[in-house]
Amino acid sequence: MSKYTIYFERYIGRSLYKWERRIVAPLEYIRQHGQQRRVIIVDRPGYDSRELLCTYLRFVRDRIRPGITAIAIDRTTAQARRITAYTPVRDRQWLSIASGLRPNHLRGLTFDYALLLNADRYFPISATIPALTARRNFIAILKTVAPVVSTAPGGFIIIHIRGRDPGIPPVYQANPTTPTPHAPPPRSAPRLYIIDPDLTADQIAEHIFNPDPPPTPLTRTPLR
Repeated sequence: MSKYTIYFERYIGRSLYKWERRIVAPLEYIRQHGQQRRVIIVDRPGYDSRELLCTYLRFVRDRIRPGITAIAIDRTTAQARRITAYTPVRDRQWLSIASGLRPNHLRGLTFDYALLLNADRYFPISATIPALTARRNFIAILKTVAPVVSTAPGGFIIIHIRGRDPGIPPVYQANPTTPTPHAPPPRSAPRLYIIDPDLTADQIAEHIFNPDPPPTPLTRTPLR
């Protein structure tokens, strides 16, 4: 437990696992002190931090900023509803749900927080070249989301992907629906990276979808 996780741990009623602290503590640090609030969470094989991220979003809304609005995007709206435990009566006033397969449906929405889940997998099952389609949809969504969040005081964009290399995460090829957390060596745990504020949506996409090192660094160092 640290000063950046103590209130979240009280909110969920338990202590965080070490890999969970590696995500929540940086998010809280950035929320409290950061000027540029754009991060990427890289899940390694065997981990799935989506539920943790959704719970963190509810924590911010319930305990820190009751007036925030947010959007949660997964590959399909059904997946987004399930992972966020969305219920219309409780959530429709503050939380929007969207599919990464339909970037145009995000236009006209306003929100303070944007949570892009499985952001490297926004492609239909019928896609001929999945990575190309996913990349195109990701760029379109980020270009729509970023201007809205950037105008919101304390706005935050959290991008979640599945990858292996923390520097240049590749598209995660496996397809587990709910990977079971376990305790491999620390180097295999999920990592959080602050996105350089000067990077465009296309440059961020290079880091996610290009297997070769792109010319522009994603970030100088990961925030532990």
